[in-house]
Amino acid sequence: MSPYRAVRALLLILLSAALGGPGLKAAEVKPAMPEPVVVKPGDPMLDTSVLRPVKSKWKVSQVTFDGKAKPDWGTATYEIELVEVGGKAAIRRTQVLTAPDRTITEVATADRKTLAPIRSEDFDSKGFVHRVDFMKDRVQVERSTDPPGGATTKRELKLDMDVFDFFVGPTELLFASLPLKEGFAAKVPTLEQDAVGTGWHEFKVVGKEAVDDGTGHQVEAWIVETPVAQFVQRLWIAKQPPYLLRLKNTGPRGGYQLFERVP
Repeated sequence: MSPYRAVRALLLILLSAALGGPGLKAAEVKPAMPEPVVVKPGDPMLDTSVLRPVKSKWKVSQVTFDGKAKPDWGTATYEIELVEVGGKAAIRRTQVLTAPDRTITEVATADRKTLAPIRSEDFDSKGFVHRVDFMKDRVQVERSTDPPGGATTKRELKLDMDVFDFFVGPTELLFASLPLKEGFAAKVPTLEQDAVGTGWHEFKVVGKEAVDDGTGHQVEAWIVETPVAQFVQRLWIAKQPPYLLRLKNTGPRGGYQLFERVP
C-alpha cells in the first residue's frame, strides 16, 4: 500500500507506530461480522435521494498506544457537491487534510444514483498524484513516480465486475444510503487499494449513539465498523446531512485517531 493512497489509508500508515500498529506487513485486524448481504452499485436498497450538499470542518486528535494525547494533531475540511459529469448527475466529495508534515487532498466523484465511481484522485503538497478514471469494464490509472513531483506512469486495468471505490470513494455516502439497523452487515465489490485488482470489503453496524454534529446539537447516528489495513475504523453515520459525524481509527494496541466536526 502506498503511503500516499487516500486520506483514510494514508493516515493509518502515518500513524501506525503512534497508534500501536505492527507495520504494513502485519496481518489485518478483521472483527467478527454477522452474515453480510451483498451490495453492488445501483442496488435497489440504496436510497441516494437522501444525499444533499454539505460543508464541514474537522479537528483531528490522536492518542498514542502508550497514552500520549495530541489534541491538535491536524485539521480537515470536507465538502459534498451535486454536479454533472458528461451530462449525467454525479456527486463529488472533496477532503483536504492538514497533517503535521503535509496537506493531502482527496477528490472522489461518483454517479449520483448508483454511486458507481467515475473518478478518484488524491494528491499532496509534496507533489504526489494518484488518479483513477473508471470506464465501464476497465480503469485508467495515473500515478506519480518516486520521488513525488517527478514523472507519471499510466496503465489500464480490466475489471471483472462492477465495483465501488471503497478506499477513496465517498464510502460514508454509501453507508448513509443503506437501510442501516442494529446487526446490519454487508460486503461490497471494490477496486483494491493501489488499483491492483478487484475484491470484496465488509462492514457492519455495531450500535447507535447520539453525537454532537459540531454545532452543539445531538444527532442520532449509526456506528459502522470496518477493517482498514491492520486498523479498525468506526464511522458515526446519520441519515441526514452532514451524514458523517465522527470517524475513529483504532490501532491493534489501543492507540487511536479521532475526527470530530467543529463549527
